[in-house]
Formats: sequence, C-alpha cells, structure tokens
Amino acid sequence: MSVEAFPFAPFRRPAPDPARREALRDSLADLASSVGVAACWGPDGPRGVLVRSLMRVSASPPRVLLSIDKAAAGHAALLDAEAIGLSILSDGQRDEADRFDAASSQAWLAGRWSETADQPPTLLGALAAVIGRVRSRIDAGSHTLLILDLSDAERRAGAPLVCFDQTYAG
Repeated sequence: MSVEAFPFAPFRRPAPDPARREALRDSLADLASSVGVAACWGPDGPRGVLVRSLMRVSASPPRVLLSIDKAAAGHAALLDAEAIGLSILSDGQRDEADRFDAASSQAWLAGRWSETADQPPTLLGALAAVIGRVRSRIDAGSHTLLILDLSDAERRAGAPLVCFDQTYAG
C-alpha cells in the first residue's frame, strides 16, 4: 500500500513570541523518553551524539527513528553515515549521557565501545545496542530525523535511563 500526501491548505500563524516559544519548548520536555547514543565512523574516527528522542517506527521490518540536534558536534558525521549504531543507555549509564551531552570529542573512552571496522560503534554494557542502515534523512527544523533499517541487535536485562523535564531518571 502506498501512502498518499493529504492535500491541505497550509495553516499560517505568526511565529510565537519568545515567552510562548519557551513555554512550547518546556511543555515538550514533559515527554518522557529513553536515552541513547547514536554513533558512526567519521573521517577522523568514531563520532557520537546523545539522543533523547527516539521511537520504534515498525516491527516488521524493524525500524527506528532518531531525532538528531543539528547543533550537536557529531551531526554532520551521522548525516553522512551509511550505518549507525544506537546504544540505549541503562539507568547506570548516566555518566555516558553526561559525557555525550557535553558534545565533547573526549566522550570516547577506550575500552567502553565495540569498535570493529565493519560495524558502527556501540556502547559495551548498554541496555540494548542495535545496528541500522540509514533509510531516510528528514530535515525537521532544528533537528534531522534519521530512520534506520535495523539489521543486528543485542539486549540485556535492566532498567532504561529516561529523560524527563530535562533531567535523567532511571
């Protein structure tokens, strides 16, 4: 079945004032989400970005959607990548979230990542780690949406790290 575009007249409303824009941003922060790190091989080594907005798109075929902030240091590498490793963080991996949230090139610590030349990096000990080929790249304003077709996965028991209202819980 193909999906058809729904024809509609665009709704035009003036841009919200700064206070309203802040209220909109803060209300969206109330959506709880799993936390992960999306990683790939860049031209100068591994690159990764903290992901606080992700969702399963399809179980068959297995697909996920990631929302990547364009201001993130690893955005360009992920945009160019053919394959991405997504590590879903456990409640004991807040330090990894903090490290990647800082958008520092120092985020990569030796020995914590699977780093094989034929697969994108994934975090060892993550609650789940999946590998996917980039199916779609969608410009979504301040973020880029990436849809991955998953080909490999590992999962272990544990509780997820969750982001809610700009803080971590788990």
